[in-house]
Amino acid sequence: MSQKSRFIVIILIVLLLLLIILIYGVFVNVQSGVGFLFIPSKSYTPTITATQTITPTITFTPSKTLDLNLLKTNAVNTYVAGNLIQTQTQLSIATSTGTPDVSVIRTEAVNRAITELTETEMVVRETEKWMPKINSKGFTEKILGKDQNIMVLIDDVSRPFWIDKYEVTNASYQKCIKDGNCSITDSNVGEEISQDTFNSLPVVNVSWNHAKDYCEWAGKRLPTKDEWLEAAGVDKDFLYPWGKRVTEGMPVNANEENGKPVAADTYPEGCSFYGVCNLLGNVWEWVASSNPEPDSEQQSIMGGGWRTFSGDLNNRIEGKMNKTESADDVGFRCASDIE
Repeated sequence: MSQKSRFIVIILIVLLLLLIILIYGVFVNVQSGVGFLFIPSKSYTPTITATQTITPTITFTPSKTLDLNLLKTNAVNTYVAGNLIQTQTQLSIATSTGTPDVSVIRTEAVNRAITELTETEMVVRETEKWMPKINSKGFTEKILGKDQNIMVLIDDVSRPFWIDKYEVTNASYQKCIKDGNCSITDSNVGEEISQDTFNSLPVVNVSWNHAKDYCEWAGKRLPTKDEWLEAAGVDKDFLYPWGKRVTEGMPVNANEENGKPVAADTYPEGCSFYGVCNLLGNVWEWVASSNPEPDSEQQSIMGGGWRTFSGDLNNRIEGKMNKTESADDVGFRCASDIE
């Protein structure tokens, strides 16, 4: 072999070695993630395990129309800031110490949220209950007094006043008895009835003194005869609480048709111009004298009762009884001055 040929062979061997070294370097760099020119490095996608976040769905629905947006917002903020953060913290701690029991944590979070929002709803209802409202007749109603009965504001007369929308019921009178301010009466009229029905009936067999004691306990007083007449619409020249003409089938409990009083909120179509109900029929109602006579043993009863002939009923029907007398068709309602 000539010298020139040997030289060429040596050059080729050197080039082959360099090529082998180059290929090995490229392989090592690619495998290690460095890459080489257009050859990308091998990519790795790490596996990330996310912490589960529990988001219970709670629907907050106020019972009536009321502008309580701030209260609802505060309740939701408390729920989000408190319960969810606390739940996430529990999950994080549980994850770091072992496998969390997600179902238990979820249940606890939901229960906390439901408890808090239920308590808020109770506050909403209690607040709403005492808020003034406008009745179907356009006059203000509000719960007033220790008995928590609905009262209507009669405010377009010379001396505005509040008066109970309905006759005082057995349920309300029982509260006064339990407080030790009222005497027990034989209020059950007719056949045996359920407790719910009994509670909804107007209290009867109460004397004027009983009625006075109750109204004073409730933080109210008996209405005067003039106030009763104003609530019935006499100042509007109404013959009946609902208007000037008799309607077909008068909306009253009279003529002994039912044989007893009916629930105090019966016959809503018979409510007065102001929205005061059951002024005629059902039970006669004790009133105080507009010009009191301290020594008089007699007081007026107004409106007729369930025994009264319907043809005799009108806004000015009146009777008289001694203060100590009572009857199974005589009850009452209370009034209150404007604060």
